[in-house]
Amino acid sequence: MGHKLVTTSLRGMVMSFLLDEQDKAIEIHPFPENLKSLVGNIYAGRVSNIAKNINAAFVHIGEDKPAYLSLENTSKIFYSDGRPADAKLKQGDLILVQVAKDAHKTKAPKLVAEFAVTGQYAVLTTNHPSLGLSSKITETKERIRLKRLFKPYVTKAYGFIVRTNCATAENLKSKRR
Repeated sequence: MGHKLVTTSLRGMVMSFLLDEQDKAIEIHPFPENLKSLVGNIYAGRVSNIAKNINAAFVHIGEDKPAYLSLENTSKIFYSDGRPADAKLKQGDLILVQVAKDAHKTKAPKLVAEFAVTGQYAVLTTNHPSLGLSSKITETKERIRLKRLFKPYVTKAYGFIVRTNCATAENLKSKRR
């Protein structure tokens, strides 16, 4: 099966749960519903307009006006209907996007289609099939161990950046060889 990300609203809080294969919570993140900044939030947004002259799309993510998605350096898009990531974007498509910059005065929020999900021990990146390790992890044996641990999960669509505190994580220590 695989891991699941579940997000729900509960008593004025938005709760995000990362669940393992047995549906046990790995991480829980509560956020106030009235959180001002949208940066880092991931949305399923509906494409309302494609502006070919500026190579951009405008995507509704639930705000008053659509957000701005530059198509300049966007190579792949995650479509909700399962179409290939390199399929041509069209008006009405439901896609996954992440807010990179909040709205400012007359400018709409800026979106990216290649996003990152930051966890306590690693950052999951989309469309970057690589594995990066924190430069603060200096012990050679530990770097090799962490590379072996994460490498099987790197795909054409996903990569990882292993964070510094991953080296001292209790649940990973038992897997040392």
